[in-house]
Amino acid sequence: MQDSPAGAAADIPHFPGGINTGGVNAFTSTGGTPFEADYGRTGGVARASSGEILNTDNDLLYHSRMVARRGEDVIYRLTPPEGITAMQILGHFNEHFHQSAGARLIDVQIRCPGSSDPWNTGVMAEQALDIYQITGNKNAALVRNWGEVDVSGGEIEIILSASSASPDAALISAIEFATVIPPSPQISISELPSGIDSGASMAYTTHNGVPFEADEGSSNGMARNSSGEILGTDDDPLYHSRLVVPPGASMTYRITPPEEVTKMQILGHFNEHFHQSAGKRLINVFISCPGSIDPYHSGVRVEKDLDIFSEAGGRNTALVRNWGIFDVSGDLVEVAIWASSAESSAAAMISAIEFAAVQEPPSPPGAPAPPELLSPEEGAHMDNGCPDDNQPADPIIWDFSWSNVTDADKYQLAILMNGTVRVTQTVTAAEFRYICFPDSDEIPNCQIDSGNWTWRVRAASGENWGSWSNERFFDIDDEPNCLTSDAYGFSKVEFDPPSPALLTPGSEITLNFMYWAPYEIGAHISVIPHFEGKRLPQAAYQATTDEWYSDGYNGGEGQAYLVVNEEGMRVDEIRIEMEYDIIEYFVDYHFTSDSPGN
Repeated sequence: MQDSPAGAAADIPHFPGGINTGGVNAFTSTGGTPFEADYGRTGGVARASSGEILNTDNDLLYHSRMVARRGEDVIYRLTPPEGITAMQILGHFNEHFHQSAGARLIDVQIRCPGSSDPWNTGVMAEQALDIYQITGNKNAALVRNWGEVDVSGGEIEIILSASSASPDAALISAIEFATVIPPSPQISISELPSGIDSGASMAYTTHNGVPFEADEGSSNGMARNSSGEILGTDDDPLYHSRLVVPPGASMTYRITPPEEVTKMQILGHFNEHFHQSAGKRLINVFISCPGSIDPYHSGVRVEKDLDIFSEAGGRNTALVRNWGIFDVSGDLVEVAIWASSAESSAAAMISAIEFAAVQEPPSPPGAPAPPELLSPEEGAHMDNGCPDDNQPADPIIWDFSWSNVTDADKYQLAILMNGTVRVTQTVTAAEFRYICFPDSDEIPNCQIDSGNWTWRVRAASGENWGSWSNERFFDIDDEPNCLTSDAYGFSKVEFDPPSPALLTPGSEITLNFMYWAPYEIGAHISVIPHFEGKRLPQAAYQATTDEWYSDGYNGGEGQAYLVVNEEGMRVDEIRIEMEYDIIEYFVDYHFTSDSPGN
């Protein structure tokens, strides 16, 4: 695998087809799409791992990856096939290491010099893409459709980089080039409240007058219908229809809000029509509002493993989920729905999506007016509780303040995530410092994720409570800076046999090692054999790729192994790679006639 000369563009050999980025071998997907070994690239470092990959039947495609370290770019320069002036480009991703959101944020830019604008000057296909936040799992495939791209200028540049706020490097597992397919229709909403009756061929108006339009379609999704009584609602027909997507696929609604509406409340309607026990159907929902302020621009995961049966309390029972208030100033809302990667999960489905105006009712007679929110400001970044200088985890500290209200003698603060109240506090002053300790029940173990966090306040005179203020959004700081470069390393590495040379199939090298890392931080350790400075082909060996956890500054210890599969393979160097939360570290061990040393 070689870098391309600077400025040179490589021909795309197959269309449809793709690049197995970071891969040393070609790969053909179960659907027949050929992915060539990595080509057409400048910059970057190739990495590989192993193990099962969720959400796909093409595990091998997601084992390899091309990595762009922070502050560096990886650029693929490609020439489209002759006669092709437009194509669909998709990115394939897998978060192989991190186990929480916010740890890796990826930017992708696509430029097509000589083509029409905006492709000529470049389009940001991804801004702060968080793989884990979307998939909800480590080692889970994610496919991003970057849409139709004008390639009439005869050249394509795909630029991968880590976002400025990203704690870790950027990566990508594959790039795919496909024929152009029509995009999902964009559904326009003319009034609030209103909605989409998912999977329905006819419009429906609820008993309280909310109009739901017939489903005009999403990307993917199959319309299905059932009948019978639906508990918990007076609008049974709304829950008879549904739009369904099978495991491993997703469906996306693209909605245009009414003119001059910059904020609206979004709700999901569900009904478990088939399963008669919990845990059979688990659903994920992700909402993004391109062109709006973050986090709405990048998107918010509003459901993770939603179990309709469990939440509704039974089969054929209406379930309404309030996903909170969204900034829709970019004039586009995208609602993506897919099944959980859990093996037990059936297809994902939804019965309706509802859009409501953001309005606060007037305060009751004699009650104080709503306070004016002061701090934090809209979109402010708040403490994530991650300490500096490798100290033990400290509490999360959030400070809130608002205006004093005439005749008010107390206030109530509410902190919400994705429309669900997580914290409430009644105070007499127009300010409050919220401190979350690790044993908190409000935010268990202070585990916070980037999401749709909002806060609001109301005032009271005696027991006469006024209306809530408007909600204000805040984000969670995504730069933990938890590790320093001198907080990790090897303290011992021993080999058995101590001086391997010519190895025959089945020959095994055992590595006993000790390492240190701050507190209980996972170490991802890979064993990679080389001969005369070149990595052995992946097919020629098997090696441990696993994780160990340190138990403090004394570190941890473990054992790894390397087995050679092919006759006549020599090994004169073994690289041991260690990946921590935001750090990659490796040591090369060279073999002499006596013993290995670094």
